Amino acid sequence: MFEKDRKSNDERWARQAKKHAERGVLERWASRGNTTKDADDFMREEAKRDDEDFEKKFVKESRKEYEIWEEHARPVREAFLQQVRNPEGVDFVTVAVFLPGGMRAGALAGAALGLDLLGANSNIIDYAVGSSSGDNVATRFVGGREQLLRGIAMFKGPLSDEQFIGPRWGNVINLEYLKQLEDEGEYALDEDRIRKAHCKLWTIVTEPMKGDEEPRARILDKKTIRPGISTGSVATMSIPQVTGDIPEIDGEKLYDGGFAAFPLKEVIEKVKSENPGKKVKMLIFTQASFEAMDDIKPAPLEVVGQKVMRSIAGPVSGMGSLKSAATIRQLAKGLVLKENLRKTLKAVEEETGADIGVEWAPPSEVGMVSIDSDEIGMSISQGVRQTIGRFGGTQPEEIPEYIPENKRLLQQAIEEYRRIA
Repeated sequence: MFEKDRKSNDERWARQAKKHAERGVLERWASRGNTTKDADDFMREEAKRDDEDFEKKFVKESRKEYEIWEEHARPVREAFLQQVRNPEGVDFVTVAVFLPGGMRAGALAGAALGLDLLGANSNIIDYAVGSSSGDNVATRFVGGREQLLRGIAMFKGPLSDEQFIGPRWGNVINLEYLKQLEDEGEYALDEDRIRKAHCKLWTIVTEPMKGDEEPRARILDKKTIRPGISTGSVATMSIPQVTGDIPEIDGEKLYDGGFAAFPLKEVIEKVKSENPGKKVKMLIFTQASFEAMDDIKPAPLEVVGQKVMRSIAGPVSGMGSLKSAATIRQLAKGLVLKENLRKTLKAVEEETGADIGVEWAPPSEVGMVSIDSDEIGMSISQGVRQTIGRFGGTQPEEIPEYIPENKRLLQQAIEEYRRIA
């Protein structure tokens, strides 16, 4: 608050306190014994009233905006299910997009598993497009359920460790470790299966900066990257001075796909060029949540603000050009940004003829560089169940999982001990 405004408000609250103290007998009786209030009391009451009014308006407007997003996404989900039911009988192509999110990509992995459990797997879906850590999810999705389950176990296991994210100079995020996991051992990518899958696999990278130009994204066919698919995994997550050595692809160093605006229009046009005459049905999976709608229960404004700020920041920066709100009092502005994002998607739809839906992630405490295995595991489970729920599917009693070898051996040892004890 500016000093002039603060002084004016202080004087106003002091006048209210003075007027309150000078009330008549009847007014004092009507207040039921509440006879003392100072300027601070009036300040707190007004602040509380402002917060409640603001939150009510925000919740109301947010619900309305969320319903618009849902109305837009619902027919795209139905198109995905229609393709599951009759893959040869549809006249459109489906595209699943997985946006950047660091370790928040656990929720994306859960969404991908949800799709797989619904039958919308890499034998059915036509294209999977990933950027940065979202590319890791797209790659596992194309490899099939076993690959996806191993990738999820990798998120909860070796990647939830300081060996992957830790205080190292120039290598805070150890992508060489990720590459080792993808190249060999129980978490290794089945490159042959990925290359033979029906679903095409594209990864988004950022070209080297040229002067003051805006960062420019490039779409790569990940199945053809040499020397191997894991090289693309590293390239799309590479950040100078943060992730270690940056590999070259065709003699050029390429960087994190999240540096540039996601090339939504270019992806659609490229799909259309490969499928002339067919309409594009695209679902965008984001690591951020529309949390105010998922959890509509009353909460202190500061809590609501913190959560919604976090959810706004992801998809907006992921799509490029728009910026997230920065303070609690800019919550309404953040809502407008989401509306602007929807209008941007609508403009792309009108220009390309594609149908685009956005799938928001469930609320989560997982951050970009979290290594809390329990929280990541929870975000994965929520991603699975939320996706199945939104598609109207039947929830599984248990979510399938891959048990790493060390845990399997431990379980066997415990069972053997109990047997002979």
